[in-house]
Amino acid sequence: MGLQRADAVSLLLLASQINHPFVSPSAMPASAPAPQPQKQPNAPLYVGVDLGGTHTRAAVVRDNAHIVARVRRPTPAADGPDAVIGAIVAAVREVLAQAEIGIHEVRGIGISAPGPLNPRTGIVYDAPNLRGWTNVPLAEAVAHFFPVPVFVGHDATLAGYAEFRFGAGRDVDDMIYMTISTGIGGGIIMHGNIIDGVSGTAGEIGHMYLDMRPDAPRCGSGHPGCLEALASGTAIARDASALVASGKGRGIAEAHRARLASMSEASKEEAAHPAARDVVAAAQAGDPEAGAMLHAAGVTIGYGCVNLAHTLNPRRIVIGGGVSNAGDLLFIPIRQTITERAFARPATDLEIVPAALGDDGGLIGSALYVEYQLQHNG
Repeated sequence: MGLQRADAVSLLLLASQINHPFVSPSAMPASAPAPQPQKQPNAPLYVGVDLGGTHTRAAVVRDNAHIVARVRRPTPAADGPDAVIGAIVAAVREVLAQAEIGIHEVRGIGISAPGPLNPRTGIVYDAPNLRGWTNVPLAEAVAHFFPVPVFVGHDATLAGYAEFRFGAGRDVDDMIYMTISTGIGGGIIMHGNIIDGVSGTAGEIGHMYLDMRPDAPRCGSGHPGCLEALASGTAIARDASALVASGKGRGIAEAHRARLASMSEASKEEAAHPAARDVVAAAQAGDPEAGAMLHAAGVTIGYGCVNLAHTLNPRRIVIGGGVSNAGDLLFIPIRQTITERAFARPATDLEIVPAALGDDGGLIGSALYVEYQLQHNG
């Protein structure tokens, strides 16, 4: 779209008289159901939305992180902001109905979105997996449909905040969250506060540079030699595919074939090449090539953790995402690298632990982000 903020705000002000600028009537579900009596007495309640490139999830969450109700819808990522915002609105309405509450019975809506974005303005600057997303005022667009506060935060940051409050970081004041999946993202919490940075884009730890060669592998954003380009799930899959194509990596190829055999025909096309999960499965079965690949990724991630330890001196780094399911195959080389490469004092004080909340981290974090914003900026 390329709308500047002033243009977007002007359009939003017109939304009360004309169709919403980002959501066409055809993209919208039927009007919201009338408010219903409170069926969830243990208030306060919040709505959390986890916006992903494949699925959009919504949940009603209590402030103790208990999920009261949840829904999941496909994300129409290829259809532009109109369709995606319509899916978010529909998911919120559906989860409210499932929880048997009205919108006035929640304190607000928090949205976990891919970035970079500005959590203070609710504007998503760019979302690589969502077509047409440039400077989209997501918070204002969704707030047009619901008479409660709406806040937008970076997905990895909000998952990290959930871990800080109720997961693997709940007993420390200073922690960094790292998610290792398709990409590598992060969230930084110091003295109990989320660190956003001047433009709201702090925490992009996957884009710290580790390989200075001009021909180093590139991440999805085109950056050569960054942590994400070297050790993300996408990077592991890239290297695994190359290994199998060279006639090696038999254990990885076998794990890949076994996964394909369990899939529907429609899904097999998307899984034509080995993925990081195949490398993990092969390594857990004792395949030495797959084990070496995960070890190399762990060493690289360990270098990233050394940089974080030297720069921010956190008490704990919590690691989540699908690749973290490799367990000790990944965590042992991470910890060994920190011991060998970091200064003794920050290394001694640093703990590397797996995330505790799994896929629910994004939902819980987005809901709790409402409480965080109301306390800090309300």
